[in-house]
Amino acid sequence: SSDLVTGLSHLLCQPEFQQDAPMAQQVVSALESDPSGVSNALLNQKQEEWSVQVGDENNYQALMGCSMVMAPLRVHSQTVGGVGLVGPKRMQYALVLPVIRYVSKMISSCFDPTRRSA
Repeated sequence: SSDLVTGLSHLLCQPEFQQDAPMAQQVVSALESDPSGVSNALLNQKQEEWSVQVGDENNYQALMGCSMVMAPLRVHSQTVGGVGLVGPKRMQYALVLPVIRYVSKMISSCFDPTRRSA
């Protein structure tokens, strides 16, 4: 499995993380030292088309001060990974969710030509 973490500097610019240094340190540490654990937390609902977990709804202790939005990557109806976003609890879910779902569908369609792209 390959885990990719990007955009950490954007996350740390959010007011929640600037005002709460211990939380910011906990999130950075989790994302840098255990990306597989974060990925597993994002992928815990593999059968869903998407998942939104806010605060203590997520399964990863270090990220309980955050929200996670995830959509699975599928090839031939099998979940093989996921696309996710970790951010502040107050993120604009109405904007984030369609983007995550679209990216998931586009990546999945690259590996499964029988799927429709968006």
